[in-house]
Amino acid sequence: LRGEHGSRIEGEEALARAQRGLLALDTLTQLSTNLGLLGTVVGVIGVFPHYLSGNREGVIENLSVALYTTVLGLLVFLYGFLFLRLFQGVVERLARRLELASEGLRSEAGSDRP
Repeated sequence: LRGEHGSRIEGEEALARAQRGLLALDTLTQLSTNLGLLGTVVGVIGVFPHYLSGNREGVIENLSVALYTTVLGLLVFLYGFLFLRLFQGVVERLARRLELASEGLRSEAGSDRP
C-alpha cells in the first residue's frame, strides 16, 4: 500500500506540473494578442510623420510593420489557443485517471479490513 500511496503522490505532482504549464501557455496566448495590438499601434503612429511630409515609402513601411505585428500576434494566439485546448483535454484526462485510481485504492484498502 505504501508504494501505491507514493504513485498517487507522483501522479498528483505530475498533474500540478501540467496545470502550471497550462497557466503559462494561457498567459503566453493572452499576451500575444496584446503585443500584436501594441505593434499595430506603434506602426500606425509611425505612419503620421511620413504621411504629413508626403513620404509614401515611409507610410508603406510603417503600415507593413503594423500589419506584420498584427498577423504575428494573431498567429501566436491561434496556435497557442489550439495547443491550450489540446493540452487542457490531456490534463483533464490525467486528472480523471488519477481520481479513478485513488478511488480504486480506497476501495481496495476498505475491502482489506476485517
